Amino acid sequence: MKMNGVPSEVVCLLLFGFSLRDRAKQWLNSLAPNSITTWEQCEQQFLDKFYPPSKMAHMRNLIASFKQADSESLFEAWDRYNSMLRQCPHHGLERWLVLHTFYNGINYHTKVSLDSAAGGALMNKSLDE
Repeated sequence: MKMNGVPSEVVCLLLFGFSLRDRAKQWLNSLAPNSITTWEQCEQQFLDKFYPPSKMAHMRNLIASFKQADSESLFEAWDRYNSMLRQCPHHGLERWLVLHTFYNGINYHTKVSLDSAAGGALMNKSLDE
């Protein structure tokens, strides 16, 4: 969304409240007026409130220790893994590491199927492939 003469950061700040609900909406409404004047301040205060370092460390550990369940299909494992990533939006993991962690966490039969579908070893492909 672009408005003539209005910086995109201001538009983001104005619309941010509409993306929130429940506790997050209450938190934003509890802040003193004009206490947040930049997008960076908004982002940092939001992350400090809802994603403290202890929660981030716990979520990173869950992501890093991902394992496919015995009765879980590839689709279900991928969906569960992505759910973990969404719960920790600022996990700071590089794309290649996210893919490697998932691949290393799936079982042997799923790896064979995935490699076959990829036309060779998946881990030998580039990220874009």
